[in-house]
Formats: sequence, C-alpha cells, structure tokens
Amino acid sequence: MATAGIVIYYSGMNIDYYDDDYKFLYDHYPVGPLHFYTHSNPYNSFYHPLQCAAMVVLQNLFGYATWPVRIAGLIPHVLLAWIVYLAMLRLNFNSRQAMVGSLFMLISQANAFAILNNDTLSQVFGSFFGILCLWWLYLSLPEQDRPGRTRRQWLLYGLSLLALFLSLSSKESSVAYFPIALAVIFLHGGVPGKIRSWRRLSVEAGPFVIIMGLYLVARSHVVTMQPALGHGNYNFNFGLVMLKNLAMMFFEVLLPVSSVTTFVALKEGANLVLIPILAFTVIFASVTFAGLVKSPRRPLILVLIAFGTVGFFPMAAMNHISELYVYNAMAFFAMLVGIGFGGWLEHAASGVSRRLAVGLACLVTISNIWAVQHKSGLMLSLGRQSTALLQQAVSLASQVPSQGTLVLANPPCRMIEYSVYRIHGWELFHNATHRIRLQAGREDITVEIVDSTEAETIVLTKPAVVLDLEQGNVVVRPTRPLAVGVGSNPAGPYVP
Repeated sequence: MATAGIVIYYSGMNIDYYDDDYKFLYDHYPVGPLHFYTHSNPYNSFYHPLQCAAMVVLQNLFGYATWPVRIAGLIPHVLLAWIVYLAMLRLNFNSRQAMVGSLFMLISQANAFAILNNDTLSQVFGSFFGILCLWWLYLSLPEQDRPGRTRRQWLLYGLSLLALFLSLSSKESSVAYFPIALAVIFLHGGVPGKIRSWRRLSVEAGPFVIIMGLYLVARSHVVTMQPALGHGNYNFNFGLVMLKNLAMMFFEVLLPVSSVTTFVALKEGANLVLIPILAFTVIFASVTFAGLVKSPRRPLILVLIAFGTVGFFPMAAMNHISELYVYNAMAFFAMLVGIGFGGWLEHAASGVSRRLAVGLACLVTISNIWAVQHKSGLMLSLGRQSTALLQQAVSLASQVPSQGTLVLANPPCRMIEYSVYRIHGWELFHNATHRIRLQAGREDITVEIVDSTEAETIVLTKPAVVLDLEQGNVVVRPTRPLAVGVGSNPAGPYVP
C-alpha cells in the first residue's frame, strides 16, 4: 500500500510553493515548533499549530525543499487507507470489500488537493488523527459481555484522547470528529430506559468534552478570526448555500474523473466531454448504491452515511468551500464504497456480468489515478511559474521608491480558473504578496495585484513600479510622470 501511494503521487513530490503555501515559510521567523500553540501565524488567521510546528521542523532540516512536505502528508494518508482496511475487517466485512475501500481511500482524485499541496498538512493531519481517535476509541470499548475495560483498552482510550487533541491542533474542520466520538460512545453502550447506563457514558465522554472546551478557549485567545454569520468567504450560511455545498461535496466524493476537467467542461459548455463524465459518475454511484441496498448491514451503513455527512461540517456551512474539505469525510465514504462497490463485485455472477464488474473496477481505478496525475501536472507547472515570477519580482523590487508600491499587473485572460489547479498570472501571489517584500528586503513597500488596465491609475496617484507579464516574462512598464506633488518615479518616462 505504501508503494502504491508513492507511485501514484511521485510525480508531485517536488511541487514548488505558490499562493497560500507562502504563508507557511518561516525563514524570517525563527521560532520553536510549539510557538504556534500560543501565538498566531503572522501570515494567516487560522489556528493550525500542528501544521505550523511541522513546517518549522521540516524547513529547519531541509530548507525550501517540498518533497519532505509531501512525504509528511503521504505517510498519514497511506496509514489512513490502512485503517480503513482494518476497520472494515473488524466490522466483519470480507477482505475484498475492505481492499476496495482502502484502495478507494488511497487513489481517489478527491484527495489530490490535500496530498499534493504544500499548505494542506493541516487537513491531512486533522483527518488522520481524527479517524485514528475514532479507531482507537472503538477498539477501547468494552465487550458487551464484560463489565469494564481491560488495561489495554484503557490505554487505547487514553490514546484516542491524545489523537483528538492532535486532530483539533491541526485544523478547524477537525471539530467534526468530536460529535462523532460522542456518538460512538453512546451508540455502543447506551441502553434505552437505563439512567445508570447513560450516566456512566456521560462520565466516559467527559474527557472528550474537556479537550474540546480547551481547544475552543485556546483558539479564541490565539487567533482573531472567529466563527460568525455573514457574507464573507469564511462566514457561515445555513441556508441554500449549505445545501448546495453538500451536494457538491457528495458529487466530488463519487466523481471518478478529474474535477478540473469536469469544472472546465461545465464552464465551457463542452457537452461532448461533460456528458460522458456524468454518465461514468452515475454508473459508478449507481453500482455502489445498489451494493449498499443489498447489504444486510443497513443500520451500520446508515451510521457511516451520517458520520460522513457530519464530517463535511462545519466547512459545508461556509459561503465558499473547496474540494479540499471533502478529505475530512473520505474515510467514511471509502468504507461505504468498499461495502457497496466491493459487495457488488463479490456477488457478480460468472460470465459477462463478472467481466463487466471487473472492467468497471479497473476503469474507475485507472481514471482516478490519471486524474491525480493530471492535477499533479497542473500544480507542478504553477509551482514552477510561481518560483520564476517570484525571482523576477524580487530582483525588480529594488526599483520601487521608499514607501512606494509594486504593482503586479495581470494581463487580460479568458482562462477558466479553478481552485489551486488553474491560476492566472500574478494571482499565484494573491494571498502571498508579503513573500515578495520579505525576500526582497523591502518591507517598506506595498504590493498590489490588479488588472492591467487599472495599473495606470495607481501610478498617477503614488510612487509605483508596474510589472507586466509578457509571455511568462516580467517586464517593467514605462509609466507616465506622477501628478504634481506626489513624488518621482524611477521607472522612466511614459512611452505611448
């Protein structure tokens, strides 16, 4: 399984930093790895102390190399697929269903964002430790015919608490594992009508409640961005937006083709591409659903569906989401795919139906692996572009006068942008203009990204240097003289 993971993601081992990735470079911020548990990241407003600690350690050991970041994300991803396999066997599903579930967890194109990006260790760590918490908690539960836990089960119970702490230390999306952990406790031991049983379970759930409370207190004191209703990207909206987000997340889970290809085809109205993709997705989803319906384990299936849906929250309630957040619930849906699709493979009769089943399984596998390679190639290209643009922008920042502005002018473009896979021009630094200032040693200047037509207005009102993009190269735009009283501009006279 580890070998398969390395082979699938090997092409993306050296994706350079771009966009949000630069928020986790700390070369000018020499701190210890535990610093961010009590201090905010100066470059973003989220509480990801475990990721920050990991990045500090990796950068101290390996500098700007990104392959260590990829390995750090790939290891828990492979282990997560292994936990899916073990959990399905523990729940008395057969080895074929367990293998299908773990393979789907390993290769699904929906996971590429989390594994290939340089700033998403928080998502991988959060999901891994969250699922590990649930797995250890489940193993710690006493047998129905035993009055209490064994010493080993108490150890696993303690480890599940530690795993929840590490999960919450990774990313805000990990709060979903808290109610799921409580559900595991009460579903296993709750006896309707027996008050003593529920009191005992409440005491058992107490340490989880304490850890969750401590996390909320720590986060509220360290970071400034707090949960709120509103219209901003990270504000919550419990109306139709939430329902739309849930629909997109369920679709992304089952999509066996690159989401980039699908999105671009949808935006371009390329029906010759879109219709086969939708047909393929419907076939895969229908076969999986048919296998789930035929399974005699329907109560457990409903629990897994509920857990997977809870795993989408709280991110599903935000105004703006990305496919990254699907990773939080993928382990549950991988098990469902294993039960449904794997069960369908198991019961396919000999002859034509058997060959069709194996053929569809191979097609889904190949399609997902190809989609991961496609996404990896796009991110590799953007990383290289970002590195080249950063070097040129840093070298030209010296031309900006003191307290001036470096204007990054985006050329006109009709390219359809999508997530971290299709980004136009200077938008590669949309969330990382600070990196140009830091690397150039020009913290006295401001950096603005604007459309090409807006740059001239800025130059007329304040000291500025405009950097245009021409066929991937950075050039300094000749500019008009500044308005009277504004100052001088070193970039030269305006040339019509």
